[in-house]
Amino acid sequence: MSFVRRLVLGSILILVLTVGILFWLAERSLRQDLVADFARGLESEARLVREALPADTTKWQVTVRRLAAQAGHRITLIGRDGWVRADSDFPSGGLPPIENHGNRPEVMVALRGQRGMDSRRSETVGRQLLYVAIPGGPGVVRIAAGLDQVDQVVSRAQQAVAGAALLSLLIGSVLALAAGRSIAKPLVEIGSAARAIADGAPPRFPRSGIPDIDSLIHALREMHRQLADRFADLRREQSESAALVESMVEGVIAADGRGHILTANDAARRMLGYGPADELPDLPELFRVKAAREVVHAVMGGKTIQDSELELDQRVVLVNARPLPTGGAVVVIHDLTDLRRLEAMRRDFVANVSHELKTPLTSISGYAETVLTDAPDADDPPISYDDSRERTPDAAPGGQPAGSGAARGRPLAAGAGADRNCRRGGGSVGLVARGHSSTINRVQTRHSRECRDRVRRRRCGAPGAHQSVRQLDSLYTGRGPHRLPQRHGRQRR
Repeated sequence: MSFVRRLVLGSILILVLTVGILFWLAERSLRQDLVADFARGLESEARLVREALPADTTKWQVTVRRLAAQAGHRITLIGRDGWVRADSDFPSGGLPPIENHGNRPEVMVALRGQRGMDSRRSETVGRQLLYVAIPGGPGVVRIAAGLDQVDQVVSRAQQAVAGAALLSLLIGSVLALAAGRSIAKPLVEIGSAARAIADGAPPRFPRSGIPDIDSLIHALREMHRQLADRFADLRREQSESAALVESMVEGVIAADGRGHILTANDAARRMLGYGPADELPDLPELFRVKAAREVVHAVMGGKTIQDSELELDQRVVLVNARPLPTGGAVVVIHDLTDLRRLEAMRRDFVANVSHELKTPLTSISGYAETVLTDAPDADDPPISYDDSRERTPDAAPGGQPAGSGAARGRPLAAGAGADRNCRRGGGSVGLVARGHSSTINRVQTRHSRECRDRVRRRRCGAPGAHQSVRQLDSLYTGRGPHRLPQRHGRQRR
């Protein structure tokens, strides 16, 4: 039911109730007033009858009938003992047996010397009568009259009041309808404005001219302004959050308490094999790997998951998940596939480099041991290497073979077997190491100091030790006649 109908029906009900109460009160008041006036008239007639009674009691019946015929009312004379002495409703002959009237209310009051009045249905004549009794005559003079006149007057008054009530009810209904429409129209427009606010459309606020409704409209307009500002802030924060989530290289998935996916960035879709426009299933059904589903089940049960490494479709991922306070969960996926591949490549590289460095390091260690254990003769001239001549270590100056040290029974160390044509002495180390210059350059920082220190500690007093040390220094530091060349060509054996 609309507001206007409720308002009109409420107004009509109020008017009907008001008119009904007024009608009842008016009828009651009017009847009481009319009965009181009628009783006073009957009292006056009773006084006149009391004065007109003859002294001869045998003539009371005739006199009562004559006076009653003139007044049109019933007249009864009652003795002090309550018995009826004369009654205008009976013929002039003897009275029939009539019950004692001593217990009648009006008679009892009149016997006490006051005016008595009562309204009841007469058992003698069978009508509703008004009885007025005064002391006098044989004891009490009572006059009874019907209330037909009073009923007629009251009925006419009721008809007039009913007509006025109907007219007022009609006018009141019309006014209530007009007032209801004038009040309901701005309220309906306020409802339309509220729905427009809810739909995000610009609202239209009415003007009613009613102060209370105008204050409501002002409050609604202010609320719309505040909501617009807050929605703008929320949209800005949402766009910033969405941009931040979409720019992350990690996959981010957010779900509500029922497992429905609320947010999934492009990284998560790419890791899980979904396109940007594909519809995602619920979080418990999103992963095809059993371990991942167990992680989802645990986090939906309220457990926090930290650094759980899983394999998803030939990808190695690190999963972190946390339940939300309001229900649901957030899952963050880190792709470790490239990192694990690089780690495997690094392990392979280290293994290969270690294998490649094993042979040259062994040779260098042998050369250093040769320097430490084999002292050159004092009369042997120092051997230098000239880059421009590309002289091989297999021939000495003068065309003599370079193996004189071995011929005199001083064998080389085990590490020197890598180059059997090496000459003894410090110069031989520089010549042989030149063949491995590319490898020595990578490890010279690590081994140069150790080799020099060992030579200084163990050969510092031996003949030719200082010369060997200088040759090693020039070999590793790149200064002096025995430095390694910057360009390497293939050596002739």
